[in-house]
Amino acid sequence: MARKPRRPQKPRRATKPKAKSIPKKGKPAKPAPRPAKAAPPKPKAVPTVRPVREEFEEETVCSIEFLQDNRSFIARLDTNRGGMREHRAPSFTDLLELVAEDLREEFLEV
Repeated sequence: MARKPRRPQKPRRATKPKAKSIPKKGKPAKPAPRPAKAAPPKPKAVPTVRPVREEFEEETVCSIEFLQDNRSFIARLDTNRGGMREHRAPSFTDLLELVAEDLREEFLEV
């Protein structure tokens, strides 16, 4: 069986340029977008001068351990002067206040 010859392709039409859209009546036309302004120049970073840090000999002054029991919070303090002691409180903030007060009393004594 013989095939039918193909039809020659039609030349394609050139596309027309699109017309500008006409704004609808009653609505103001949007203004054309303005070009973005150049960003203001960033201020130059001023080099910071770090103060000379004094070197101190490190020494452990206090050791604090916080624990939680079923009903309360526990703090174990161990200091060179006061030795080992333990504080208990129902809430963690109360415990921190007790520990801070204890350490303040110990280290502010001269």
